[in-house]
Amino acid sequence: MDNIIDFIKMNLGWIITIAGFFIPRVRDFVIKQFQSSLDKALEDKKSVNERKNYISKTRFDTEFEIYRQLSKDSFATVKLISRLIPYGLVSVPVFNTEGEKDEYDKKIYKEASDAFLIMQDNLQINAPFIKEELYDGYNEILALCNCQLHVFQQRWNLSFVGVCKDDKLPTTEDYERTKEMQDKFDDLNKKVREYLASLDVL
Repeated sequence: MDNIIDFIKMNLGWIITIAGFFIPRVRDFVIKQFQSSLDKALEDKKSVNERKNYISKTRFDTEFEIYRQLSKDSFATVKLISRLIPYGLVSVPVFNTEGEKDEYDKKIYKEASDAFLIMQDNLQINAPFIKEELYDGYNEILALCNCQLHVFQQRWNLSFVGVCKDDKLPTTEDYERTKEMQDKFDDLNKKVREYLASLDVL
């Protein structure tokens, strides 16, 4: 212990000189590291803020209600039109007579047509308040739904007794269109969810 004290006393000048040389550099290094961490944290926060769209509560509530209603309408439309030309394994009612099947087909066609018109009207009414990309997405679904309605209408002469025309039976392409419609609906729901999550109320 005495040897250490003696060494320090003998070399105190050198120790002070060396310490004077390194302490500012260590201090500057620590400050630089701290500043770098602070800058990164601020940049991350700025990036998050830039991804957010700040809107009023009134606007948020209005947009939320519009998308909620469109989601409900489009779900009903896709569901009902998928029953006209189903894709994959679906349960089909058992009919005792051809007349029962005709009545069933007329019924689901009318329900699907009504749902389609409700969705179409609601989309057009709210068009000015909907993000363009999402508006286009709903229109794509409507176009596919309209096509399926047309295919089914051509298949059945609904003004008479619903006689099935063999040359108008749905093709593989028609069944695939139902799958495309369902996939687009799922994809659009994800986009709407992401858009609403990007909104922040002031």
